[in-house]
Amino acid sequence: MSAKGGKTGKSNKKFILLIVILVLIILGLSATVLYLWKQRPSGNVQKQGTGKSLVVDEDNADGVIGDLEEDSMDKMYNCRMSTSWTFEDGKAESKDAYVANTDYNHYTVYFEVQIDSTKEIVYTSPYLPVGSELNGLKLDHPLDAGKYPATVIYHLVDDDKKEVSTVGFTVTIQVLH
Repeated sequence: MSAKGGKTGKSNKKFILLIVILVLIILGLSATVLYLWKQRPSGNVQKQGTGKSLVVDEDNADGVIGDLEEDSMDKMYNCRMSTSWTFEDGKAESKDAYVANTDYNHYTVYFEVQIDSTKEIVYTSPYLPVGSELNGLKLDHPLDAGKYPATVIYHLVDDDKKEVSTVGFTVTIQVLH
């Protein structure tokens, strides 16, 4: 009887050891996946506030379009704008900056222009009702001569001016003098 009990004890120990090893492997894999998930590059997709905020450039446009189709139609934004804005100097009005809130949209918008490298907001627009446009603009915060990659962050607002969602598009700002 003692020989039989010894085999059962060894089997139980092997079974328990096997379960402990499997649990450790599962925990290790879970920790690795969690770490990689948190460390993944977010690319140009960002979450801000309660709505989605997207930055669209040539590299991710197709993916963003697919993502937007999943959102409800009333929160989508049809963008019509120029993407290269030139200023004679940091205080001058741009002649080629153009932004429109097309008739396809459902919400009034306003937008902010943020310099990508510093995150500084250099311009905040007035509200643009559906069907309106803005031609040319003067920066709220003048920039020195140079080329600045920037993001135009659109804020879609309801009738009470509460934000519904945001979306961003990349532009290049060129200050000549």
